[in-house]
Amino acid sequence: MPNLHPQTSRCQHSWYRFGPRRRRCRNCGSTWRPHPRRRGRKRKRIQTTLSVRYLDRSIGSLRSAATSRGIARETFRRHFSASIDLLLRRSRFAQLPDTGALIVIADATGVCLFGVSWTIYCLLLRPVETDHAIIVPPILLLGRAETQWQQVFASVAPDVHRRIIALVCDGNPHLVAYGKRQKWIIQRCHFHLKAHVRSYLSWGPESRSRLWGLLALWSINIVLETADTIRCMRHHSFLARLVFILRSKKAKWAIRSFLRTFEDFRSYLRYPQLRLPATSNAAESLIGMLKAHLARTRGLSTSRAMLRHMLALYQRKQTIHCPPKVQPN
Repeated sequence: MPNLHPQTSRCQHSWYRFGPRRRRCRNCGSTWRPHPRRRGRKRKRIQTTLSVRYLDRSIGSLRSAATSRGIARETFRRHFSASIDLLLRRSRFAQLPDTGALIVIADATGVCLFGVSWTIYCLLLRPVETDHAIIVPPILLLGRAETQWQQVFASVAPDVHRRIIALVCDGNPHLVAYGKRQKWIIQRCHFHLKAHVRSYLSWGPESRSRLWGLLALWSINIVLETADTIRCMRHHSFLARLVFILRSKKAKWAIRSFLRTFEDFRSYLRYPQLRLPATSNAAESLIGMLKAHLARTRGLSTSRAMLRHMLALYQRKQTIHCPPKVQPN
């Protein structure tokens, strides 16, 4: 830790006090102060307290905080910028264990800065034995299309990349294709599947196809959760016949896509030793936390500023709860 008040001595001979603050050499008669005063205005010490309280939502927006303290808004923003820079220098992301297989939970979201589209890529790495996933530093890339997953995974350390054996995702085709090229076990998100089917085949009380929607939901839940292979294939066949009854082309397409890839939704049943989660809700929660934080900032001016806020927020969070899917009896 740096010494904020260093002592100085002009001579190596004996000295005596010369006034309340100065010293005087017995040999040459020169005087000095042991703690020389810094010239110019006093500098404020930068602390991480401001940025930590802001990230923890202990204070509101920077505008309201500056008004309550009676400080100019731009001055307070400069104080916050210095505080968050110091926080980034002092804090680090959580460290992964040195050995053991890993599960990666991946997701991405798009943001817009002054009419330019950017994509935020979020990765979580969870050891098989634990229920907490470690947050990997997020990556911000130019462009809206989520096709740069190979570049994203290239940023992962090679020794860590070799330990990944399973991928949990929302079914993005580029991400799934990358995982299959790496020969990873793919676990698709159940929540995204049901939301996708419901967008074309509703089972609400005011739906005109409520009966078919309820039957489709019942069969989909059985296919997703039953450990009985014969029962699973029976309802798989029922969904295949239901496709010919439905009128909506998009509903037919949604169910057909599920029937083609239904094995990827049952990986947590086929590999119980991996303790896989059945949804990518951990990554979705992380992205939701970031969007809530960006909404409080009322917009950021540059991509560098957004990256600084992301790094500070995720370094503060460190890990996120990611339990496995509770398997049926």
